[in-house]
This record gives sequence, structure tokens and C-alpha cells, in this order.
Amino acid sequence: MPTQSHDGEGGGRFHPLAQSPIRYGTADAPPAELRLCFSGSSGFTRLSFHVVDAKDEAQIYQRGPEHSMCVDAALLAAWADVGVPAFAWRLAPQPSASAFESPMQATEYGRARLELCRALYPIRMRVWTNAQLNAERIVHPPGDGFACIDAFAVTAENEELLLAVTDDDAVPPGNG
Repeated sequence: MPTQSHDGEGGGRFHPLAQSPIRYGTADAPPAELRLCFSGSSGFTRLSFHVVDAKDEAQIYQRGPEHSMCVDAALLAAWADVGVPAFAWRLAPQPSASAFESPMQATEYGRARLELCRALYPIRMRVWTNAQLNAERIVHPPGDGFACIDAFAVTAENEELLLAVTDDDAVPPGNG
């Protein structure tokens, strides 16, 4: 599948950082690709996800995390939302300088790509090394597995989490 910078609806310009093979729709659907893209366009999140089919036609666009512009947050969102683990991402080919709207956007793309590399390499190294060594895990889930925590329950923990993502002036606990 070709991976290239492209224009989206609403005037956004998107530049692929990484991609992962997936199947879109059903488990037996034809191969597709999930792309993590950078955008420096006004009105768009720094990072977003795009599903493209084998003909490189867009199927889905999803804004990246609103609470954080960092690559780590996008990788965690992809793992939680669609099940793509961080170690499964592959770097997309770098776009040419002419693909960007400005030299500043090319620089920002380069920073995002560097951030991605710094996030992916240690994860990939650990997962691959553990698999090659048949390393036995020493930390295991509890007997009944990890519980999905009710994000809507009225608890002090949920209150603190919600405040952190909705209030830019939030003060760390114990400091206010």
C-alpha cells in the first residue's frame, strides 16, 4: 500500500508517521492499514489515525488524543481503542520536503517522528528480546484478569482523572 502525504476534508494536510497492517470491518476482511499521521494544519489535532484499504482509499479518519499531543498518548489510544500494540507499528516512509505546507511544518513532523522513534524502539527491543529468549514473565494479571474500570462511576479517582484532562489550570494533588 502506498503511504503518502494527503489532503483531507476541511483543509487538513496529513503526513504518515507509522503504519500497521490491520483488517477493517470484520476479521476476514481484506488487508488494510492503520496509519498514525501528523498534521500541522489549523483545526486538526497534531496526531490522527487513518484506516486505508489496499487501494490506498481512506475508510476512516479519527482525531488523535485531545488530552495530549504526545506520541505516547496516541500509541496508548491505538492499543486501547483498536487493539494495535505499540510494537506492531512500522515507520512510514518520510515525505519529501515539498509535501509540507511550510518548512516549520516539516520541522514539526521531524520532531514528531523523533518522538515516535524514541517511543517505539525500547518497546520493540523488549518485546522481541523477550520472545527470542522465551523469557518467563514474573508479573502476571490477577487470577480473574485485569478489570475494566468504570470511567463513569462517581469516585475520587475518576474525579481527579477528569479534572486533569478537562482543566488546564488543574493543580497536582497535594499542591493546592
